[in-house]
Amino acid sequence: TDGVKVGEELFQGGIFRYFNQKEPVKILPYLLTIGPLPRQGTKGLLEEFYVDAWGSAYVEAAHDLLKKRLKRIYGNSLYLSEPFGPGYYGIPVEGTRGLFRLLDASRLGMELNESGMMLPEKSCSGFFVLTRRPAPLPKDCCESCLSPHSCGYCRKYEGQEIGKTQQ
Repeated sequence: TDGVKVGEELFQGGIFRYFNQKEPVKILPYLLTIGPLPRQGTKGLLEEFYVDAWGSAYVEAAHDLLKKRLKRIYGNSLYLSEPFGPGYYGIPVEGTRGLFRLLDASRLGMELNESGMMLPEKSCSGFFVLTRRPAPLPKDCCESCLSPHSCGYCRKYEGQEIGKTQQ
C-alpha cells in the first residue's frame, strides 16, 4: 500500500510501499525544533546569514542526536531508517499537518502558517522506520521516484494514467 496509518492520521507516499516490503516493525513520527532564532539586534545581512546558518547547523545536530538516541533505545536487533518526511519520497507536504495533529505540535511551540510553513522556521518533521532487515532509502530523485503523480515537477510519469508505471 502507498500509505500508512499512524494513530488516527493517514500518511500517503510510495516510500511506505517500499517499507512494507522490508517488514516494518514500527513507524516513529517526530517533530523537532530549536525554537525561534534570536533575530532581534542583528546588524545587517551578514549577521542575519550567520544566525540562519547557525540555526540550520543546530537543527541538523539535533536531528543527528535524535537518531543516535533512537538507535540506543531500540538496540541492534532492529534497523533504523534514515529520516524522511513530507515533501520527500512522494509524501505530500500536506502530511505535515497530520504530523502536527498526531504529535500535538503546540506543546513544542510549533505551528504551521497558512501556506504550510513550519514555525519556528528552524523546525523539521518526519519519520524513522524500524525494520527487521536493512532498508536503505532509495535516492531522493526523480529516477528512483516511488510515487507517480505526487509531484508538480514530475516528468517521469508525464502523460500516463495514475496507477500505471513506465515499462
